[in-house]
Amino acid sequence: MSSYDDISEDATGESVKAAQHGKVDEVTAYFRLKLSIENINIKKPLAVVFEGESSVEVGRSPFLQDPVQLAFYFQKIQPIRIVLYDFHGKEGEEGELNRVGSVSTTLGRLVSLGMSVMPIDQSENLGGNGVLRVTVSFVSSPWKSKRVDFKFWASGLDRKDYAGVGRSDPYFLIFAEDTDELLYQSEYITSTLRPEWRTGRFDFHVYDPDNTFEQAAYRLKVVVMDEDFGKGKNDLIGSLNVALSEIVAGAEFPLQRQSKKGGVAGKLLVRSFSISDIPSIGHYLVMGCDLWLNIAFDFTRSNMDPSESRSLHHLDSDNVYMKVIDEVIPLLLQYDPDGEVDCFGFSGKLSPQAPTQYAFNLKGSGETCVGSEGVKDAYAETVKSITLSGPTKVVPVMQKVVSMLQGSRLSKSRQRYLVLVIVADGVPVELDQFKEAIVEMSRQPLSIFFVGVGTAKFDRLKEMDKERPLRTSFNMQGSRVAHTTFRFLHLSSCKASLEEELPESTLQKRRKDSFATAKEIGEEIMLSLEKHILDFVKSAGRVPMPAAEH
Repeated sequence: MSSYDDISEDATGESVKAAQHGKVDEVTAYFRLKLSIENINIKKPLAVVFEGESSVEVGRSPFLQDPVQLAFYFQKIQPIRIVLYDFHGKEGEEGELNRVGSVSTTLGRLVSLGMSVMPIDQSENLGGNGVLRVTVSFVSSPWKSKRVDFKFWASGLDRKDYAGVGRSDPYFLIFAEDTDELLYQSEYITSTLRPEWRTGRFDFHVYDPDNTFEQAAYRLKVVVMDEDFGKGKNDLIGSLNVALSEIVAGAEFPLQRQSKKGGVAGKLLVRSFSISDIPSIGHYLVMGCDLWLNIAFDFTRSNMDPSESRSLHHLDSDNVYMKVIDEVIPLLLQYDPDGEVDCFGFSGKLSPQAPTQYAFNLKGSGETCVGSEGVKDAYAETVKSITLSGPTKVVPVMQKVVSMLQGSRLSKSRQRYLVLVIVADGVPVELDQFKEAIVEMSRQPLSIFFVGVGTAKFDRLKEMDKERPLRTSFNMQGSRVAHTTFRFLHLSSCKASLEEELPESTLQKRRKDSFATAKEIGEEIMLSLEKHILDFVKSAGRVPMPAAEH
């Protein structure tokens, strides 16, 4: 005999309370799951949601009337099991409780699909083909993103050029007062004490789980500088500290000198100022933004002959390429509805006498791999037949992937965001063209993650990574990066036999700014991907499409 409050899936039958999911600031969003059943006869259904195969209950829905609210972590795989019971008795009283069946999935999968219909794995054959329908709705995100649009000008600025005789060349920077994070840097205007800068924009994020954000509590530091064009150190003209709530159209603020004599160095004036909310990644996922996953593997000679145990491509448990597949692919595939991956190779020969190929499909033209196991199988078969070559060239693969993306941009009917993971043991020889391609591709719904493996020096790629968000990066034609697209991640651990050959000082240097495990690489990719997607949809002026259109 059991009551509604006594349900547990553990061996002891003891009641288990809802689990606490890690740190609060790790939560991406909260979602509600509305449950319903079809083609199965249950008079008084009760659904209980557990964490995977564990006995930890995270929510329940008596009579399937109330939705279940769950915390969602974009950067993790969250297996859940929805168990259905048929309760014979009155609610709140003891009665007979029969386990009907269950459905196992991941929360990420449910969020990505928005609405799912899944067969019920029945404990007892009740007849029919019972299914569970799950409809997901966005509730809130503890982290709120805000967008600020503004236009500033200044008057009466101090003269800084030619020993205080010539006019200044002013520009300004905006920082978050509490963290000193740079939020915005303006252009400079030459030879003026009364500059009027272009309309500016910056975004900021606040932890606001209760929706109690107050503009008076968020403060900015604005610093006005004089550009010296490399002739010396840029001079500080003046600065001010101000709350968001104080900045309105028509307001003016004195700029304080930081020199010993102090005083006012001019005025900063506000032409226009507005703050708006930015949708979170949760909005876009549940409304139909799907990932399209691609992965490319390096088959250069520097990986060494796969038949040798020291080779990075040696098919054993210490293979770093396999580790990346195991830890990265499942995370991303949660948000890819068809579960298929386009797999490529580069810098290898398909036969000993053939020319080196820099963008070939591991399974033949147009064929994809199903799931992470499908990717591993295709990779392993390629390793067995490929002739390693070189040099390391990745731009052809990037171009091939982007050509597939054409016509698949975000739209109301189909929102797709492409992810390309490149795994290589060296730096691309065509580094300038690589940078050019990143700039050109930044106008596409696309992220490129370059995972470095092995013992090579990746300093140049690490420097590229430090340039993010690459807002000031241009290609040779003067085109600016449209949105943050690129991330380099170095997997410092490699085959033990290779590490034994390196001095400890070299190992320590290589591990700096690197990740020790492929699992850490996967989590970092997901954290960066969230920012990339939001950056793209903001730069493209996209908003989440209404749920009715999904």
